[in-house]
Amino acid sequence: MNSIYSSILVAVDGTKEAMLALQRAIEMAKENDSKLIISHVIDYSAFPEKQQEDPAFMKLSERHGNVLLGICEREARSAGLKDVETTLNFGSPVVKISKERSLEFGSDLVIVGKESNEKYVRVSESIARHCSCDVLIVQED
Repeated sequence: MNSIYSSILVAVDGTKEAMLALQRAIEMAKENDSKLIISHVIDYSAFPEKQQEDPAFMKLSERHGNVLLGICEREARSAGLKDVETTLNFGSPVVKISKERSLEFGSDLVIVGKESNEKYVRVSESIARHCSCDVLIVQED
């Protein structure tokens, strides 16, 4: 079978929707024998300005992100995937996922969860609008 997608990037943030996106990404990576890139972006704008300036808080956020990525990577590898990579960045999820990481890794599919929080409801839509490859927005049944 010819692989439709050779490099799949999935955005995770620890939410239920993101974990559903991870499950779908794992399934599709197995079906397509694809590389799976699991990306977590720490969004500065989600924190009050005082926290953004606190190095201890940012270090804690980074540690939390690395723990999340470790859990996601173990899940992918335990499902049988061998070609798995993780990436953690600070900044805008829209910019980092759609304009930077997807290009850096040569991804031909980006998978994101549909946000349930009204404050962030436009993130997945913006990623889909700005991405130069296919985007799958996973939502709960």
